[in-house]
Amino acid sequence: MSNTTTSTAVLRRRYTILETYRAGGGPVEVYKAARLDDPDALRALTVVAPEDREGLLALPGIFASVQRATSPHLPVVTEFGWLSGAEFLPVESNPAPPEDARFYFAREWIDGRILRNDLDNTSGGGRDLEATLELVVGVADAVAALHREGVVHLDITPVNVLLPRGGSGGAV
Repeated sequence: MSNTTTSTAVLRRRYTILETYRAGGGPVEVYKAARLDDPDALRALTVVAPEDREGLLALPGIFASVQRATSPHLPVVTEFGWLSGAEFLPVESNPAPPEDARFYFAREWIDGRILRNDLDNTSGGGRDLEATLELVVGVADAVAALHREGVVHLDITPVNVLLPRGGSGGAV
């Protein structure tokens, strides 16, 4: 059974998987989901299986810091932990997870589109200045909130910036 199949089976114990955005094509799987105990609260679920164990073991500390970061331009991380075999393992009681462990985190769902898609679909006209400035200020606010908690994102690209539907600024 592949890691993707295993991850999905384990996630279905706690979530209803509504859509799959990236699975089976590398070390990251991304899903749109709803918790079984709170079906109205949509989440983006991400499962990460980094190549190096040191990188994997650093993720709980990073996400604890991300949870403390506050900005209207950062999605709220609602939970994180390990997936190992067929189990959810809490980070607190499993600081050194089994070798087969993958890290997962859930964040609030942001209804909108990815900036990269928006840029690809702009046919020569570009974005208007006001919307562009609002986006830049929103992303800068999110990055500043992360930095206050000691987190450096390392991948602020148009693929990782969300444009909320009907909202202002962007979300990182």
